[in-house]
Amino acid sequence: MRKPRYANLDVNLFDHPRTQALLDARHGAEALIHWQRSLLWSVKHLTDGHLPANWMRTHHVPARAVRLLEDHEYWIVLHPIPELNSHDKGWLIRNYAEWQVTEQQWTEEALRRQERARKGGLARAEKRRLRAVGEH
Repeated sequence: MRKPRYANLDVNLFDHPRTQALLDARHGAEALIHWQRSLLWSVKHLTDGHLPANWMRTHHVPARAVRLLEDHEYWIVLHPIPELNSHDKGWLIRNYAEWQVTEQQWTEEALRRQERARKGGLARAEKRRLRAVGEH
């Protein structure tokens, strides 16, 4: 299955009060770049905005950027919830599903594309068969 090749960003991103506040903070521009990287990574890997606990380390995100993104509510900290049998740790990109295609939506669309391609292939094969039969 082909994966998404783009992410949606609001053209008003830099006019939003939360973004303005982040950019006013020391190292805020650096944090915003890491947020954009996390968004692109999540879209590419169809994680629905979930960033695993080791993502910051493997992508060299400094702790100061993590704190800023948490404080300005770009990332939501995930804590394990034993009573819900959830062991997730890491972060969730705020409002991800509001702006990005989710894994479920992407999978459903991929299945629709496959079905259309299958039907198109069958129709072409039938036309060839009818032409071949008509020529004899």
